[in-house]
Amino acid sequence: MSLAAAAKLAVAETYTAIGSLPADNQTAGLPGAATITSKYVTSVTVANGVISILFSGALGGTPTMNAQTVTLTPDVSNAGSIKWACAIAGDTTRYKYMPAECRN
Repeated sequence: MSLAAAAKLAVAETYTAIGSLPADNQTAGLPGAATITSKYVTSVTVANGVISILFSGALGGTPTMNAQTVTLTPDVSNAGSIKWACAIAGDTTRYKYMPAECRN
């Protein structure tokens, strides 16, 4: 989730600057999705403000987090702030792997 922090900031700054959510990584001022990686993250993608974090196939767990995608969806309906909703492909059994702020 630490790799997503920079993307969240970029989305928020873009929204503040231009009044709309960024269409993609480039519009948000981020490098390409496949270049935002770590040992356990394959990519971080921005699409219409929604941030998708694709995990690698080396995480394990029961249920497995291998190749799962976590999405952070911005809610800009409250003027002046962005509230983020987190989801793991709609599967609440995997929320145990996520930080508390991502357990909807």
